[in-house]
Amino acid sequence: MNQQANSAISEPQNIDTSYLRPAKARCLLAEWHNYADRTGKLALRRLSDVNISAMGQMPGIAHTDNRLIDDCDFYAECVNDAESATHIGGAVLYAGYLRKSWGHFLMNSTARLWPIFTDGSHHFDKVIFFAEDDAPTELSGNFKEFLSLAGILDKCEILPRATYHFDDITVGEISLEIGCYYSNEFSLPFEAARKAALAATAKTVPTSPGGYGIILSRSNWNNNDRTQININRIESIFTSAGYRAVSPESIPLGELIRQMHNAGEIVSFSGSTAHNILFCDRKPLILLERCAANNVYQTGIMKMQQNQVTLIDCFFQPMLTSSTDNLTIYGATEELKHYIGDQSLPMPVFNMHPRREFRRYLAVYRKHHGHGPGINEWEWQQAPAIYEAYFASRPRYGRYIDRRYPILWSDFCSPRVMARLLKDTLRRRQ
Repeated sequence: MNQQANSAISEPQNIDTSYLRPAKARCLLAEWHNYADRTGKLALRRLSDVNISAMGQMPGIAHTDNRLIDDCDFYAECVNDAESATHIGGAVLYAGYLRKSWGHFLMNSTARLWPIFTDGSHHFDKVIFFAEDDAPTELSGNFKEFLSLAGILDKCEILPRATYHFDDITVGEISLEIGCYYSNEFSLPFEAARKAALAATAKTVPTSPGGYGIILSRSNWNNNDRTQININRIESIFTSAGYRAVSPESIPLGELIRQMHNAGEIVSFSGSTAHNILFCDRKPLILLERCAANNVYQTGIMKMQQNQVTLIDCFFQPMLTSSTDNLTIYGATEELKHYIGDQSLPMPVFNMHPRREFRRYLAVYRKHHGHGPGINEWEWQQAPAIYEAYFASRPRYGRYIDRRYPILWSDFCSPRVMARLLKDTLRRRQ
């Protein structure tokens, strides 16, 4: 069993990997040890009379003195010749790129805000974000509420990608770099938002931390019936045991923060949803893993917060695919059965046939990847976990993966499939 296979791996006391597949657990622990603590050591640069050009996403750009690099290869460059640069006056804090994905906003667009919250000695008239792409960008929803709760919304400006001249701009080093380091300064904007949200509700809403558990739900996402197969069954494991389902997309951020603060334990699916744990103060977390590759951002969060985390592989992966696609088949994996047995929780009924699961999965997979493997270059360190999940799924989907049995209507026109069906029919008649 995985618990025995992982027992020889040196792991931190607050991380339980016994419900992960063995190779994935090893990849996670390797990532864990790669994260260095740079709390109190972040660099702060102040530039005067400088031109900065927003270049967008440029993969492979190296760290050099004239480039301001953000996570995921988004960068801006200090340039000498910029006659058409737009002038920006006042004391400015460079905040990087305003990412449109909630998860990337939490992890990337907040990582340079720490100078505002350190010791109060830094004053800024403006906080400048560059737009992620050329489309018009406007703050709304939880993005806007986060900056409002943090107390900096009135200073924030989103600039279209172009060249700008700054009289006085401060550039803080990113406070969490994926797979490299973390710092406690990263959590400062989230702590400010949490305090403001709780202060706003303290007079009207009673709080009783530890009174119940919640599960951060993904079932309300758009097109979940196509991309999150069996997700309601997974959620029912916890809701039938008394956990409250909370959809981060369906409620204001302040209410989400209050719900998480009052909960004694939080369950979340991996990915952007789980990043909301940043608004909590060391809450126990059960992480429902939905893909083979570990979320390296979440590894940094876990190491920074030092909260108690249990990770559970509860997905099947019929294809060698990337971790970035919103595409999951949830099911009764051996790891999930192990966890349910240990916790005496109810086992849901997964009544979908493997062929129907794989047919839905394949339709979305081909949309993203055509007929090729969908593994990204940056996932090479996760390759053992990806292959492990693929081979663990073959007993359930192997005959469809190998096209020995029809999946799509077009398969009935395939000579190979027709020959297989004819052979099976003749065998049954003998």
